[in-house]
Parts: sequence; C-alpha cells; structure tokens
Amino acid sequence: MTMAIYSLHISNVSRAKGSSSCATLSYITGQKIYEERTGETYSYGRRERVVTWGVILPNQAPEEFRNPEKLFNSIENFEKADNARTAKKIMAALPREFSPERQKKVLEEYIRENITKEGYACAYAIHTDKENRNPHAHILIANRQLNQKGEWGSKRKMEYVLDEKGARIPQIDKKTGLQKTDSHGRKQWKRVNREVNPLDKEETLRKLREQWAVSCNRHLSPKSQIDHRSYAEREIEQLPTIHEGYAAQKIEERGGVSDRCSENREIRSLNAAGLLQEIRKEWERLVAALQKLIERKQEQEMAKEISFPDDPVKIVHLLLPYRKEMHRLERIANYEERPEYARTAGKLKEIQKRLEACRETRDLAIRKRDSISSLNPFRRQERKRYDEQSTEQLREIRRLEDGLRKAGIEPENLGDAIAEYAQKTKEDEEMKKSASEAKEALKKASEAFYGHLGAVSEKYREEVDLWLSSYSDDGKMSSFKALQKATKKTAERENAERKNESFKYRDRGRGDGDER
Repeated sequence: MTMAIYSLHISNVSRAKGSSSCATLSYITGQKIYEERTGETYSYGRRERVVTWGVILPNQAPEEFRNPEKLFNSIENFEKADNARTAKKIMAALPREFSPERQKKVLEEYIRENITKEGYACAYAIHTDKENRNPHAHILIANRQLNQKGEWGSKRKMEYVLDEKGARIPQIDKKTGLQKTDSHGRKQWKRVNREVNPLDKEETLRKLREQWAVSCNRHLSPKSQIDHRSYAEREIEQLPTIHEGYAAQKIEERGGVSDRCSENREIRSLNAAGLLQEIRKEWERLVAALQKLIERKQEQEMAKEISFPDDPVKIVHLLLPYRKEMHRLERIANYEERPEYARTAGKLKEIQKRLEACRETRDLAIRKRDSISSLNPFRRQERKRYDEQSTEQLREIRRLEDGLRKAGIEPENLGDAIAEYAQKTKEDEEMKKSASEAKEALKKASEAFYGHLGAVSEKYREEVDLWLSSYSDDGKMSSFKALQKATKKTAERENAERKNESFKYRDRGRGDGDER
C-alpha cells in the first residue's frame, strides 16, 4: 500500500544565473518555445513524461496570454534588469492515491485559490513515469501581478515614511534647517522604496507550502493526510529522507545502486534504530556532566587563596601578565564607533532604489509613448506628457549619477560600494560588541591585578612599585631611570638582609660563649 508524502520546492527563474522562463516552459510542457528577447528556440522537454499541461490566468489577463509562449515572452520582454527574476517555479509531489483526473483537479484548485486569485498568470504541467511511481506537478508563475488593465504591475513602490503618529516626515535641508522644496516650490517628504510583490515575500512562500497540504488533504483519507511542516517543527525525532528523483530510481530498477537511494535506506535504518533519541539522551547526559564540572571549577577558583613568593622580582613577573592583558583590553574597550559607515550604506541604498524607480518609471513612460501613434492628432498632448515624464526621469537619473561621481563612485560600481560599506558597518558592529565585552573583562582583570597588588606585604611594596614603573603597560621595559631605582632598591634590601643574617649568626655565637 502506498503512503502519500509531502514534497514541494519553490525556486526562482533568475536571469543572473542564466535562467529563462521560456526555457523552463519548454522543459515542463515538452514543447518547442521561441524566446523573442534572445532569438533562441528551446526544446528541452521529454514529451513522453508530460501527462498534461495548461495555462490558468486571472480574469484581467489579456486573451493572448492563453498561449504560454506569448505569456512568458511578455514577462521576459518587460523585465529589463540583467539580474531580473522573471518567474517562480514550484515543483510538488502528487499523491499516488489520486487518479490522473483527480491529480489535475487538485492541482488546478490549488492554482486558482492561491496563485491566479492574487493576480498572477501561470502555466502548469503534470509529469510521471511509466509505472506512475513519481507523479509530480510543475507550476511556472510570471513573477509580476497583472493589474486591472491587464498590464504587468510594479514589484516595488515609493511610499511616504510616517512617524509614530502616522504623519509624513519632512526632508530637512542641513544647511538651512528648513524643509526641502522642489523646483516648483512643493514641499518634499521622506519616502522609501518598498517591496510590493507578494510572491517575493517569505510569508507568501510559506503560505503556498502550507496550502498545498490543505488542497491535497481535502481529497485524502484521514490516515493518508500529509503535513507541510518539517520533523523539527512537529517535534518528531527522525532524520528526514532526501528527494530521490527519476534518474536514481531508474538506476535501481536496472539493478544498479543509486547514491541517493542508498542514503535514504541508511536514513530509514537509523530512524528504525532510534538514533536521534539515543543522541538526545547522550547529549543531555554530557550537558549535565559539563555543568557539574563548571560548578566545581568555580568553587575551586573561589576557594583559591592568593599567595606570592617571598621575592619582589618574582612578584612583579606574576603581576606583569595582568597589566599586559589590561592594556590589551583597554585598547579594544576604547574603540571609537564609526556610525558614518552605516549612514553611508543607507544613503547609497536609497540612491540605488531611487535610480531603479526612475529607470522603471522612464521605461514605462517610453513604452506608453511609443504605443501612441505620432500621427494621431487627438493624443498628441498625451504623447507629449509621456515624453516630458521620460525626460524628467532621465534628468533625475543623471543628477543622481553625477552625485555618485562627485563622491568618487562610478554608477556602475554602486553595488560594490554598497557591499563595501555594508562590510565596514558589519565590522564596526563586531568591534562595538568586542569593546563592550572588553570593558567587562577589563573590569575583572583590574580587580584581579589590584587585588593581588594589595596582597603584597608592606616590606616589599615600595620595591614592587619601582619595578612595575620600569615596565610599560604592554609588558616591555620602558624607563631606564625607574629600572636603576628598582635595581638599587633591591640591592639595598639584599645587602641589609645579608647584614642581618651576619649579625644574627655573630650574636648567636656570643650567646653560646657566655653560657659556657
């Protein structure tokens, strides 16, 4: 008896990685697809594996998009950036309990309820093998919503920044302290470029994963229900198996041994043996033992008494490492923060977003202008308006690029500059964290040093101070005069001690003679 499994993967069709939605469409449908942008014809699919394919569109989509080749050529032509993500790919395992008709029904329900309902156009295909052991679905979604006019929508949108009371925040001129105005005297307000494409948001992708389980479970028996959550999320102590795929299963059918199938067999045997439960018990035992060792060590440290040799020079050599460590920690603790790195990175990101928005607005204005015939006398004003809008955006683009060049950044290197300042900001944050930790460590090191110094007897205190003053904070000899004084003081003490020993010996000899 087969058991339904949950498997769903979502990925991007990214131009930066050499991917194309037209090439992906050819693979999932098994059809020849011509891409207008590159002039290439793709024929990647294996038609014998394609059970069925189709297109599902939102109500506002143009009728021509029912041809998937036109649909995905449209999105490829619309996207201009070299790193554009033109589409999203979803691959989902179909329960083998379903008939081919039920598989198609469940898939189309899922698409209509979760994808086209949100304004996205997509193509889908169902693949399987001869034995129907690996039925799965491919969904290719154009990565822009269609607006009510049937046009591709925007992925990002400029929005006003609001304060805690919901009021717009003005842009302040640093020189005058007044709110900035444009060339027409209109007040300027802070704005940000926000992501508005739901399909690029993590919460949407999570919902798509969850809803696939919901759609399948409507048609599955209670015993065969699938769950989109991982073993960890469900607190199941088992190792997850990996996706084997068609090629691995074919190797096994021919009598060979597939690495992926072998790995799954090993995982199943480990799960049957309760490996994770044993690891958890052993981990808990080790943590408890480690905690006891830490507590014992702390008790020993607290009980340890401070003791010094009866020699000032040796005492100094015991104290010097403390002072050297204090010097090292003090340098870290005195690190001066560099908030300008974060500010510069933020400003460059704002410029980048503004440039992207201007270029996108200009491209849209040009497309709208070009769609209006220059021979149409009734729409000349409209065409002129789009021309002015395009020119205005071009001026803004040049102004922003000139500003970057004045700052020593070429516009084409803006991404690298942002990455550089982001790295500097990260390093600054790490140094601030290190400085905070160093302050705590410095406090403890200082307490230890002055505690040890306070334990030195009065007999040696002056001599120890002289020796310490001859060394710099980093433990190197620094003052020749202090060294001379310390050496002289030590020599005087040693001479005095030798004289005392000599007097004691002589007095002891005289005393013995008197008794006789």
